Amino acid sequence: MHAMRGVEIASVMRRWGWLALLSLTLALGSCRQGTVALPSRAIQIVAAEPAPAAVSIAEPPIYDARPMLGAPAPPAMTFDEAWAWLSAELPKDTASLRPSRDDGRLERLLAWAPPGGTTTVFDRACRPLKVARNEGSLDGDVHVKTVVHDRTKTVSGDTIELGRDITLVCGFDFTYERDASGKWVKTVVSATGCATTIGHSLSEVTDAEAWYGSAPARIEVKCSSRLETRQRCLDGTERTCSKCTRVAIELDGPGHLRIPGGCAVLGPGRRPEPADCAVACPDDLGAKIATVNAALSGATFEEFRLESHPTLFRTRSACLAYRRLHAIPRDQLETW
Repeated sequence: MHAMRGVEIASVMRRWGWLALLSLTLALGSCRQGTVALPSRAIQIVAAEPAPAAVSIAEPPIYDARPMLGAPAPPAMTFDEAWAWLSAELPKDTASLRPSRDDGRLERLLAWAPPGGTTTVFDRACRPLKVARNEGSLDGDVHVKTVVHDRTKTVSGDTIELGRDITLVCGFDFTYERDASGKWVKTVVSATGCATTIGHSLSEVTDAEAWYGSAPARIEVKCSSRLETRQRCLDGTERTCSKCTRVAIELDGPGHLRIPGGCAVLGPGRRPEPADCAVACPDDLGAKIATVNAALSGATFEEFRLESHPTLFRTRSACLAYRRLHAIPRDQLETW
């Protein structure tokens, strides 16, 4: 009886064992490639079952035949947004820069004298200078020399114009003759007429002081440091990526040019995971620089704080009070 049962079990195993093997093979087919040879009887047993779906394996992309896909450009920025970002990114470098805007500083300077009237201002050495208010400047005579010979007097000197800039108009000559009553009468007026700009432009005006310490400038944001890394592509090739890690300002203006120094640092070697080299190397900061430059393009700036001390004082007491607190080098006392 037991022998008969053993024969029946063996017969069942011979009939269904190949089906179990086939099920195991199909379950592992997606993870392991290979060929399993089955007897014809086993194939007949599973022929009525639905065939498993074919697994499609994509070929590696050929990057030479595909266009390079650039990283999405950051959204456009307004001038104020770009300037705010740059000021936050480089607070020290932008501390002495500002957009060129009319903030009424010239009007505040002209208000030191009444319309059509005169007043006396003082230079850093606290020397008085009588000036007359004109349309866009306070004008006075400097370097005045007087020579008297018998009944003729000659007065020569230069004219200083204190407006948005300090302009020295050189070479006026007045000739006077005494009349019968003994009064000097102007008889000859001549002038050379050359003009020279002294120092910088008007940068700040308070109730007591005027500073001439600014100059126009153009700003361009540059990358001052880059990081280079090597990447392994999906197709097995390699590429080198470079991204910006630090920004700087190139300031171009009359008499000064600042160019940021730059260097490329080689970063870690291959990435553990291959990169999709059909997409451009990421460079978020580099793209930001391009956006900021586009927003600041065409704008004019001024660099101020180019002078350490005020150029003019409204009163002598204001000049003396400043001199007591600040040591001004002797070669800076005479502005004109």
